[in-house]
Amino acid sequence: MTALHRLLATAFMAFGLMQTASAQVVIPADADMDLAGADLDLGCESIEIGGTYSLSGGSLIGTGALLIQPGGSLNAQGQLGVGGDFDNQGNLNTSNGSVTLNGACIAPGGTIKISGTASFTNLTLISTSGQTFEFLAGANITVTGSLTVQGDPSKPVILAGASGQPVGIQLAPGAQVSQTNVLLNNVTIGESVKPPVTVTPTPVPVLSDVLVWILSLLVFALSFGALRSSRSPFVSRT
Repeated sequence: MTALHRLLATAFMAFGLMQTASAQVVIPADADMDLAGADLDLGCESIEIGGTYSLSGGSLIGTGALLIQPGGSLNAQGQLGVGGDFDNQGNLNTSNGSVTLNGACIAPGGTIKISGTASFTNLTLISTSGQTFEFLAGANITVTGSLTVQGDPSKPVILAGASGQPVGIQLAPGAQVSQTNVLLNNVTIGESVKPPVTVTPTPVPVLSDVLVWILSLLVFALSFGALRSSRSPFVSRT
């Protein structure tokens, strides 16, 4: 961090808005923190948001794992750069903002886990070391503006559904997509993922004993009538 960044962090901590522990930044549930257009590089420290965190046109980059807790809010109207796992269980507002998941805090060739529900205005997934962006079960990702997925020609970036489960990145009408050196493994972009079709056997109707008895009487009656009509009612005499 620069001297300005350290000063900002110290000020936030002094007012009880931000806590640090074990190389992790924590925004408590009752805190309301605003970068007010400033730039902050966390140097791969993880961040956990339980309260409200607003960029207000600033940039928050170099985060390790990012977790938005239930009830927490991240107003990312600015630049957000995440170098580790991404998990949104709260509220994420990215209008007029850009989010980049770059795996900078994950080992080359490693896996970046994405979970939760999130709608991005502009989202970039980028890796030059053959990393995998793994979408965990229940992940629901929508892009309304632009989606950029970029890998290296010799080490493509991989998008995969966890445990072989199909996952879809949904695109709003008019959203733009750019893919370069990308491998998709059980991931679709811009298409709805349909669950496997389960075929339910149609039960064969079974006639009740009463209905069978009635039908038998009808058949007998019809047969008896046909038999009588086949006999002549007159006897010829000589």
